[in-house]
Amino acid sequence: MLIPAKCTQCGSNLTVDSSQDAAVCPFCNTPFVAEKAINNYNTTNNIKADVVNVFQTKESDFIIRGGVLEKYIGENTEVCIPNNVVRVNEGAFKDCYGITNVVFPNSVNFIGDCVFSNCTSLETVSLPEGLEKISLGLFSGCEQLKKVNIPHSVKSIEGSAFQHCESLSDISMPDSISEIGGSAFLNCKKLKNIVVPEGVKSIRSKTFANCSSLESVVLPNTLEEIENEAFKDCISLRNINIPKSVKKIAHNYYDSLYELQEYAPFENCKNLRTINGKTDPYEDLFGIAIKESFVGTPLFEVFHKHLVFVAKGKCRWCGGKFKGIMTKVCSVCNKKKDYR
Repeated sequence: MLIPAKCTQCGSNLTVDSSQDAAVCPFCNTPFVAEKAINNYNTTNNIKADVVNVFQTKESDFIIRGGVLEKYIGENTEVCIPNNVVRVNEGAFKDCYGITNVVFPNSVNFIGDCVFSNCTSLETVSLPEGLEKISLGLFSGCEQLKKVNIPHSVKSIEGSAFQHCESLSDISMPDSISEIGGSAFLNCKKLKNIVVPEGVKSIRSKTFANCSSLESVVLPNTLEEIENEAFKDCISLRNINIPKSVKKIAHNYYDSLYELQEYAPFENCKNLRTINGKTDPYEDLFGIAIKESFVGTPLFEVFHKHLVFVAKGKCRWCGGKFKGIMTKVCSVCNKKKDYR
């Protein structure tokens, strides 16, 4: 009988024959004792219980055609996908409310859209090395999913991939990722810290909206745009560093019929008081964002203040009075008047 496990040396997903006394990892050639690696991990190899997977699943629990897993039809709550699978079709585990743990073999190189959508009891998933994307809605609605280690082969996280994963508290995104889709982490209410990898150019619509516990965000120097509602309702967010590479931050605006067409990316971030550590980031974001980018935040009034300066004929930057006749210069900050 083949038993799914992880190599204690390199961490690769593999299987060992429980009837044999020994095995060798095919990836790093590390030998180990099969029975001891599975049953006596604490006393013999000092391996923690969360490193070795000892559950098993019958092939009759799956519908597999030509290496494609089309549907899981078993009753086990802990699932080990067979080694002959190279592709998992869209929705293969969708609405499997009872499953709690899933292990992929490294033979799998593609996982379709919404494969685990609404698997409300799913807690852990071991994704395969070689996977290139986290597909659309892959874990959408997995309310109990707490942590996911994304392989370094993954290049993109597609839209809604982790939306409504309300227990997700830790997500580590490798440097290989260059694109994150809209609503990817929408409503991940326990997510506290995010480091967006270098290479990502846009924080798309609702990417981190309603991440109500989000306190810290590190944005990459490749970022060019923050789209509408990207961080909406992130009520725990107090500061965010916006790199100089950013060229546009979305904002509320109205069309000719006075209908609201777009929503501020930081709307209702009611504790957001500083950008780049500054309580007045107007100069840093001039030409990039306007006050409507910060509706529902303390920064809205900060940006509005600078519009009042201009309306009163004062220096837009500091509110000082201008001096001079031909060339007018602020008497406080010495900047030239840059408006009529």
